Amino acid sequence: MDRLAEEILLDHRLNDNVTYLITSAVEGEGATFVAGRLAERLSILHSGEVFLFSIPKQDSADRDTGDSLRIELFEKLKQKYSIVIIDASGVLSSDRVTPFFDITDSVIMVIKAGVTRKTLVIEAVNKLKRFKIPILGVFLNGQRHRIPRWIYNFIT
Repeated sequence: MDRLAEEILLDHRLNDNVTYLITSAVEGEGATFVAGRLAERLSILHSGEVFLFSIPKQDSADRDTGDSLRIELFEKLKQKYSIVIIDASGVLSSDRVTPFFDITDSVIMVIKAGVTRKTLVIEAVNKLKRFKIPILGVFLNGQRHRIPRWIYNFIT
């Protein structure tokens, strides 16, 4: 988490008022957890000028109105805070995240180690590329060993 926070702070030094979308290919990868921890870590390292913005995951009858109001609110938050973290649904799971692509500076993909299928990650990355959103990095969630498992098994 510290390495990711350092990358964001480095990126922030080059650009004022930056926005990062924390997402995954599908639900259940841990993007909400990563977004919360990352916002917490950044607020410690960056004098508290960080805001965590969460896109509601459930659909509602006023979805279009609600999303446009959220984007208006988001634009105001972006002017007030130097770093805004957006906690978003999985790119392939919901279209709720799509309206926020235009106002996002970079994406951080969360991938659940040993669970997420490679084809889903590729499909999600391709969708982000179609919207021309740069991917700042990938957070491998749930990685248990720093060395490959076969080496770990061999030495134990």
